[in-house]
Amino acid sequence: MQRDRFLVAERRLHGAETDVALADRNADDFSARAAFHAQQAAEMAIKAIIVAASDDHPMIHSSSELLRELASLEIAVPHHVIAAASKLDIYYLAARYPDAVGDADPTLLVPPEDARRAIERARLVLAFARSTIASFRDGRLIYTFDAGFGTVGS
Repeated sequence: MQRDRFLVAERRLHGAETDVALADRNADDFSARAAFHAQQAAEMAIKAIIVAASDDHPMIHSSSELLRELASLEIAVPHHVIAAASKLDIYYLAARYPDAVGDADPTLLVPPEDARRAIERARLVLAFARSTIASFRDGRLIYTFDAGFGTVGS
């Protein structure tokens, strides 16, 4: 039985929205975990685009690497989305691999203001994912470029 790739993408977007909500609720008291959930949201949002575009399901956690997957699908990503997603990778590394930050306690490395910035970056990636997937559904692939989300291509 073939899955509807848009349904799978929608489920991933819902998971991303859940991660953003978890992050938002915990940014002040558990800021490192909140930042991790922000990164997870961006990761899930980018994977949702990949699923919608190709029905591929990459087993990659790095937002930066996932963005390269989008490039291989000829999906242009605005520079500000690339910058936002790329800045989130450090949060998954420290959470998944505590020794990645040396002897420091990873739960103490992210102040609440950094967690809030991570959440805003995740929301930006999520908004880009929603608009990109909507363009696939409408049967018109719209490549976005630059901070203004101006359309390039058809």
